[in-house]
Amino acid sequence: MLTEMEEWFRADRTSLPRLSPVSRPIDYILSRRTHFASDVDDGRICKSNNAEEKTLRCVAWGRKAWLFASSDRGAGRATSMLMLITITRTNDVAPRVWLAADIITGIANLL
Repeated sequence: MLTEMEEWFRADRTSLPRLSPVSRPIDYILSRRTHFASDVDDGRICKSNNAEEKTLRCVAWGRKAWLFASSDRGAGRATSMLMLITITRTNDVAPRVWLAADIITGIANLL
């Protein structure tokens, strides 16, 4: 199907004027054909960035709160915690459960 689509794009592209509004998208797809076809070889590749945007949404929510980290060291710690929580969400682990079970218990054992 991809080969047929590429042939169709190439045939249509030759009949279109250079400045046609459709020419640029066709040229873009043809110049990056291997990237667009990469998910055929590996089905784990996602064509949209919705998951990444959803993951970063919590950073935007806390944007004003990050201003009050009070020091570079505090900002570094907040960044580390945000990164760990984001990784747990990405791996389908509930951050609160992970924090309660692993982190807080580990801190209590150190004291």
